[in-house]
Amino acid sequence: MRFLARMFAVALLTLSLGLHWAVLQSVAWTGMLATRVQTGSILEAIQTTFDGQHPCRLCLAVRDGKAESEKGQELPPWKLAKMDVFPSESGTVWLRVDPRGTPLPRLAEILGTTWEEPPDSPPPRWV
Repeated sequence: MRFLARMFAVALLTLSLGLHWAVLQSVAWTGMLATRVQTGSILEAIQTTFDGQHPCRLCLAVRDGKAESEKGQELPPWKLAKMDVFPSESGTVWLRVDPRGTPLPRLAEILGTTWEEPPDSPPPRWV
């Protein structure tokens, strides 16, 4: 029972990550290579298999299925924004997450700490 539950969890994870498309594409390439080696040289078989100009029916099905499954997925705004942490001329550290480039509050204000005091000199020793 435990084994079956683990296999079910692995299958769900595989499907949720979209790894089934990679497995199907690998099966398609293997079949294409095996078929094309019988009619020509190995070099020609490899070239025509991976050039993208001669897809098989399974390759077309994988491409269409992958496009269909990705069509409804939109990235949330927080994944589209780029996060930059940079010091300004005055020495304060800014955190910029806004995709339009507007600086947001200082990082020190967000974290509740300031870095304007110099560190202890010499540093404390742990005894």
